[in-house]
Amino acid sequence: MRYAFAGDRQISCEILKFIIEKGYEPLALLISKGKNASHSSELNKISGLADEYIFEGNDFKNDENFSKLKELNLDYIIGIH
Repeated sequence: MRYAFAGDRQISCEILKFIIEKGYEPLALLISKGKNASHSSELNKISGLADEYIFEGNDFKNDENFSKLKELNLDYIIGIH
């Protein structure tokens, strides 16, 4: 399964851990930014991804980052907020 994970809050941390424990590593992470980012740093650590594939707030919407996501040929974007 090729997926990006989008989330925030404690429940998203638990779900990302569960998916990784089942053997499915995320290819990208979309996390909240600013005052809404209650669990972004924890999700960042859990994912183990390089900064290049971690998108904060609306950063994924710019042309360069959107192209990065498209090149990953994702099957899913799993959103837990």
